[in-house]
Amino acid sequence: MLETFSKWGHKILRKKLSIWTIIAIVTFAITNQSGFALAEENSTVESQISAAVPSLLDQTAASAEIEIKHDSNAHTATVTDVVGTSDNSSVSIGIATDGQPLVHDGELSVINSESGNYSQVIQPLSSGYRIINIMNSQTSDNEFNFLINGPDGFKLEEHEGAVWVVLGEEILGQIRAPWATDSNGRDVETHFVISGHTLTQIVLPAADDAFPIVSDPNWGYLYTYQLDIPFSTAWTRIHACFNCFFPVIGAPKSFPSFYQLLPLKVNMLGFPLNFECRMGYVLTSTTYDKWEFLATKNHTDGLGSSITFTFQKVNAATSKLVVDAFIVNDFYFGANGAYMDGAKQNWQKFADNLNA
Repeated sequence: MLETFSKWGHKILRKKLSIWTIIAIVTFAITNQSGFALAEENSTVESQISAAVPSLLDQTAASAEIEIKHDSNAHTATVTDVVGTSDNSSVSIGIATDGQPLVHDGELSVINSESGNYSQVIQPLSSGYRIINIMNSQTSDNEFNFLINGPDGFKLEEHEGAVWVVLGEEILGQIRAPWATDSNGRDVETHFVISGHTLTQIVLPAADDAFPIVSDPNWGYLYTYQLDIPFSTAWTRIHACFNCFFPVIGAPKSFPSFYQLLPLKVNMLGFPLNFECRMGYVLTSTTYDKWEFLATKNHTDGLGSSITFTFQKVNAATSKLVVDAFIVNDFYFGANGAYMDGAKQNWQKFADNLNA
């Protein structure tokens, strides 16, 4: 599989633009580095990233939380999240290296193309990692391929722009939906394409977009919980009494209406935190029911953050609760791991309340 990956061709972006630095970022929550070369720090790569997104590199965690194996014969690098609390270390990502060595740059690992037209940077995070694609010239690729490796029988599923790594009824992890903006704050088109176990990120800048272009500087989490009731029963229960089951201070008794302001608060680390949000969309189908909360400017996670709750059908008698958070701000003092631990416990309580 890795050899096939290494032989993929690349499509070329052929637009005439004045500045050719494009940064496209994919965040993987795929839940002693070895096999790569050490070299001097790649200050150019760091300066490109810092200039585009000043705070992005501040989110770098210890590189020991991921393992990178470089196969120089197959021209691939394979990245695995090996942090002790991860439930998804059976999943790894393969990246074509174009025959070049991996360069160690502090906690970052850099893959430079043979042509010098693009680089890919592997950034370890407190949960998962990012792969940052930097397009340097008009002959740079605008399609970046990733080979997802996992246990026998797994598959990739698209969910509203994000991609879930699924094995039977279990969600092993996810790749968050990509987004992009140019240096003037305008949206730039980017999306994923799935083909078997191959995931491709495509970036499509317009002729008048200002460079550099940055996509997806965020973090988040995705947790799943077993429900011993049908998904329709869970849906009925929260509509009968929302705050009887939803374990957050300030939740209303009635199921929220669209765009309703929710003055939610969460006690974390001994402090009440502001989780004010508005009710977003509601989707119902024959196999799931879901809703979304949108963070306000007062929310601890930051404006632009969101969280979705899904009751997903497993069979006629059982279902699962899927909680998927998209978070803009780092938690206080960079304690994203502690934040995620607290969130995981809180949503377990939500599942327990529904099962009671």
